[in-house]
Amino acid sequence: MKKGRLQIFFAIAGVGLLYLGYQSFLAKGISGTPPKKVESKIHLPDPQKVETDQETGLQVEKDVILVTFSRFADEGTINGIIKETGGEIVGFEQDSNFFQVRLPEADLAKTKKTCTELLSKHKEVEYAIPNTISKADNPYWQDGTAK
Repeated sequence: MKKGRLQIFFAIAGVGLLYLGYQSFLAKGISGTPPKKVESKIHLPDPQKVETDQETGLQVEKDVILVTFSRFADEGTINGIIKETGGEIVGFEQDSNFFQVRLPEADLAKTKKTCTELLSKHKEVEYAIPNTISKADNPYWQDGTAK
């Protein structure tokens, strides 16, 4: 009977240790250091650089891409991949690893090609598209005021 109780005790203790280890991993991430909390900065499109994509009919900011990285991608990997594109971060939401990246001197064709290359070359890149502009037509909202 004592042997059974001892086994149950160690099983419960083991589960507790696993839980604490998991919580520690979540708090520190892959790198082993707690992530720095940085306030998000979202880039608003430059109207001078918005054009219509002839393939889709969507309005697109021709030199900005949206990229989301895996939650396992560390800061060094993210910065290295962005540097490889020749781009610069103009907006981000750190909690979701979402970045807005400006590609200097890019046209829409280069922007699309860069997105395809990011997705095919880097397993850390989960999402990469040109910065599309959308505006919902809401019949209850006109000229910035509710009807």
